Amino acid sequence: MGGSRGRHMLETGIIYKIIGIMIASILIVFLGKADKRHRLSIGNKLILQILISLIVIYSGVKIEFLRDPSSAGEYLYLNFFSIPLTLIWIVSITNSI
Repeated sequence: MGGSRGRHMLETGIIYKIIGIMIASILIVFLGKADKRHRLSIGNKLILQILISLIVIYSGVKIEFLRDPSSAGEYLYLNFFSIPLTLIWIVSITNSI
């Protein structure tokens, strides 16, 4: 049973997304500790947060569509805008904590 789940995760690419999120999460923790210790400038923190967010995006995690709340189940596919929107979302959430 565990083997088929693992194979499914590899075949669907979910494992790569999970690994990307885990690596980025660890790096964000280290960035927070480094900031506390060395008082990094806002610009340096932002650049590092963008680079760490790109790890998540490169692993395959993207906001690919948005649901239109005014219609019944219609979706707006973002295509080219999925990467910038995902990047802005991750950096914004990181800074809101």
